[in-house]
Amino acid sequence: MDSLIDALDSEKWKEVKEADLGEGFVTYHVNRNHKRVDNTNLTMLVAEEEGDGKNVTLAGTKANKDPLKNIGQCDLKLDPEGKFIIGINLDGDCVRFVNR
Repeated sequence: MDSLIDALDSEKWKEVKEADLGEGFVTYHVNRNHKRVDNTNLTMLVAEEEGDGKNVTLAGTKANKDPLKNIGQCDLKLDPEGKFIIGINLDGDCVRFVNR
């Protein structure tokens, strides 16, 4: 099985240990219909368990790759404005955005 980093641009994302992720991660339900903005950016709808959905952007994927394809739920860290995904923890497979 591929890890998250296999579908992400390693210039923009780094694999990290779960213990090194830091705080700010929230468990989100991820809508399975992702919209490709261009070759390396996706938008998707995410929602907390009892919260309203919001559209967020996953920037820095490898061309036409979707690391969250078929993922229904995972822990995400969003930027302060809540518009960009800057961290992903998928059952211990962890990445952090390092370059926007």
